Amino acid sequence: MSAVRAYAGFKPQRLRAFFESSNAELPWQNSVLASVLNAPTFGAGMALAPDARIDDGLLDCAFLDELGIPRLLRLLPRLALQGSIDLPGLKRQRVRKVRIETETPAIFQGDGELIGLTPVEIEVVPGAVKFLAPKLRNG
Repeated sequence: MSAVRAYAGFKPQRLRAFFESSNAELPWQNSVLASVLNAPTFGAGMALAPDARIDDGLLDCAFLDELGIPRLLRLLPRLALQGSIDLPGLKRQRVRKVRIETETPAIFQGDGELIGLTPVEIEVVPGAVKFLAPKLRNG
């Protein structure tokens, strides 16, 4: 099935989000994408949060307003070539903790795995995981 045909049958979700660290709120809106990232890209390398850093102790949230099929078709070539999108309907927020609610339950995925249904709360815990890595050489 083509991406356009799949998108044509997709219905946007009505959602809202609460950002604890800034005490801000994203009011109810129709969205085709709600993503919480700890790195700049997701999927096949789409850069939704180009300024995200895995070690900064923050989550980068991206919410994309509803897009029509004609606009989506115009964006696909740029997305394929550049790997990023910057649209007026793309809202970004950097936070330590976020709660996302939907009017009707929606499936939530984490790193491609089905985790459960909304509502969902996501929080970054700085320094919670230690990694072993080889020492980098200078020069």
